[in-house]
Amino acid sequence: MVKHVRRHLPGIQGLCFSFALLGSSDELKDDLMAAAVDRVCIGDAPLVRTAREFERAAEKARGELAGVAAELCDRVAPVLSAYQEVMRGLPRLADDNQADEIRAHVATLVYRGFITNTPWPRLPHLPRYFKAIHFRIERMGQAPKKDRERTALLAPLVRQYEERAAGLAKQGVRDAELERYRWLLEEWRVSLYAQELKTAEPISEKRLADQWRRVAP
Repeated sequence: MVKHVRRHLPGIQGLCFSFALLGSSDELKDDLMAAAVDRVCIGDAPLVRTAREFERAAEKARGELAGVAAELCDRVAPVLSAYQEVMRGLPRLADDNQADEIRAHVATLVYRGFITNTPWPRLPHLPRYFKAIHFRIERMGQAPKKDRERTALLAPLVRQYEERAAGLAKQGVRDAELERYRWLLEEWRVSLYAQELKTAEPISEKRLADQWRRVAP
């Protein structure tokens, strides 16, 4: 079943072309199918605890896999398109430090395995995050000082997130509050660099500070 769906993923050739800077077609297909299987087998449902529950879950998954995989392709297509647009704009930047900082940010959004690792509800937001990056690139030449000021505001918050995330990863621990903080940081980037795109929820330095206090030490 999985192999059949994998061979007939809708629009996969275009997706593979957009993913070419990051990895192979097989890597993208494997990531898509892993995310689809995870969604149909686990999703938001409680963990399976009995053989009967497993049989029901497996039957449900077989019936839903193709549809979920197709929906996932639809969600990923605008993400990769927006990613490509940003990557085309980077060579125009005169400041190498700014370009490197943007590349590092982009690498946290789209990478090998990003489909499986990005929470299902967050995938539709990625194109907006990339659009904010695109606006930033376009405006950087007009107001480089303002861009540096905004980046300076953001840098320590990103750094403390990365340090905490790396520490928890070494322990094999996942913290839902830290993950929420990470996505709030993305919303704050939108607020800083492209206010006209609007944020998914109200965001400010105070809200970020409040959320950080909920993060596990």
